[in-house]
Amino acid sequence: SRDFEKFGDQLKAAQEREDNEAALIKAGRTRKEPRPILGQMMRAVYRGANGTSAHDAKMRREYNFVNGNATLQDPIVQAEFWETYKANNPLAELGARFLIGPNYMQFPRQLTDPAVVWFEEGDTAVLPDSASTIDSVKIQYKVPAIVLDASNFWLEDSGELGAEILSRMGVSALQNAIISAVLNGAAASGQPVGLDNVVGVQTVAAGGALASFAKITEGVKKLLAANVKLENVGGIYSPSVWQQINDLADLQDQPLMMPAGLRDIPMHTSTAVLEDYGAGDDETRIYLGDWANIMIASSGGPMVSILRETKATQFMTQFVIHMRCDVGVIRPNAFCRIEGIPVA
Repeated sequence: SRDFEKFGDQLKAAQEREDNEAALIKAGRTRKEPRPILGQMMRAVYRGANGTSAHDAKMRREYNFVNGNATLQDPIVQAEFWETYKANNPLAELGARFLIGPNYMQFPRQLTDPAVVWFEEGDTAVLPDSASTIDSVKIQYKVPAIVLDASNFWLEDSGELGAEILSRMGVSALQNAIISAVLNGAAASGQPVGLDNVVGVQTVAAGGALASFAKITEGVKKLLAANVKLENVGGIYSPSVWQQINDLADLQDQPLMMPAGLRDIPMHTSTAVLEDYGAGDDETRIYLGDWANIMIASSGGPMVSILRETKATQFMTQFVIHMRCDVGVIRPNAFCRIEGIPVA
């Protein structure tokens, strides 16, 4: 009966989620802007622990309050936070995989493809493969953190719109930090190891500013040679590269037409792509690949700590938001960096 009761609670929570989504759609919000779970969590930390309203009681069911901290305990809401995090996230749109699990799980990794041998009738045995390399990388969670100060009066009065603003601030910052870690994260900086530092990622030297689409096609060719399907290829580049690509022109100053083979490749722009590579700190990169080979793991969502006393005389509450996460690359040769693109 306990399992049945738990299942009933989950169904009830799921119905509440649907009702919330219907209300958001009616108010003009889209599925790309799901429930502002992080902002609601922050307001719940401020009000929910001692609140008396039905909404506050609901917050206590969804969040576990211990010594001024709050963690998500409802698995449905945990999943909803992931949906909030993935909304408008270029990594999610390119196909990166998001999962929730404990620390020290294993990411699978394939470094080289197996060799195929032909077996002819009468042969005594098929030779064992000695070419492929399959191993694993242990998940070891790192912690991106944010400190936000909010007016107590604003927290009391802002309602759902305030929760939405808080969510956008927090989720946007977390998104940018994790996208940056996926691309250029370094263990020395306390980050997950990103594509700049993963052994086996392919490279193309730009050799200067982009004068045509040739370097992009060269990068895609290297991926195709590694048996990456063309329909799975996508890319991320910086705002400066976006401008260079859109400024490409012929001798008559007419815009260059993108080659047919590149037109269906989704390309995303992100400020998480660094623009300070090279001796003069004035170079950037393009990242191409099959992004389903990126795995982003979390222990279950954000944790929000509340610090009332530090800002009490200013009638403010300080929130410390952090999330434990790690990044793994399943097939490093399914990615290619186009390096040395000047931004000036």
